[in-house]
Amino acid sequence: MQDDVSDQAKAPAEATVTPSADTTAPSSTKTAATASADTYSLQEYLDDLLHLFTSPRQFMGVRACEGSMAKAFLFVFISTLLGSIGFGLAQREFVMTTVFWLASILTNYLTGFFFHLVFKLFGGGAEWKDSLRACNYTIAPCLFQGVPYVSPFAALYSAVLLVFGMRAAHKVSLLKAALVVGVLTACFFALVWYMPQTFRAAAPK
Repeated sequence: MQDDVSDQAKAPAEATVTPSADTTAPSSTKTAATASADTYSLQEYLDDLLHLFTSPRQFMGVRACEGSMAKAFLFVFISTLLGSIGFGLAQREFVMTTVFWLASILTNYLTGFFFHLVFKLFGGGAEWKDSLRACNYTIAPCLFQGVPYVSPFAALYSAVLLVFGMRAAHKVSLLKAALVVGVLTACFFALVWYMPQTFRAAAPK
C-alpha cells in the first residue's frame, strides 16, 4: 500500500520535469534559423539579381521589405564592388575605384534615409529599416555603370526599383510613389547637370 502511494507521488514530479526538458528545443531551433537568415551565398545573390530584373515588382514587394538587413547590406557590398571594378576597367581609373566603391555604399544608405523622411511626410507608414532594405536592392543596375550608353538606362531602372520598393514598404499607392520618386530624381539630375554649367559660366576666361 505504501509503495502505491509513493508511486503516485512520483508520477506528478516526473510530469513536471518533462516539459522543462523540451523547452530548450525551440531556442536552439531559433538560433539555427537566425544563423541561416544572416548567411548569404553566391547562389542567393545571383537569384536576387535574376528576380530583380525579371520580376522586380514582386521581389521588391516581398524580399526587399521583409528580408534580412544583413543580406541587404551584403547585396549592396557585392553589387557596388563589382560595379566599381567594371567602372575602373572601362574608365581606366583604378586609383579611384576604391573611393568610388565606398562612396556608392554611403550614397545608397543616405538615399534610403532621405526617401524615408520624404515618404513619411507624405503619409508613409514604414520603419526606417524597411526603407533602407528597399533602397539597398535598387543598387543592382550599378553593375552596368561602366558599360557605354547603358549607364543612363541603369539609373532609370534604379528609380523604377525604388518606386516599387517604397510603395511596398510605406503602403502607398503606385501613383504617389512614382510621383515622389520621379520628381525628386528629376530635380537631382537637373541639379547635377546645372551646377557644372554654372561653374563653367562663372569661371574667368
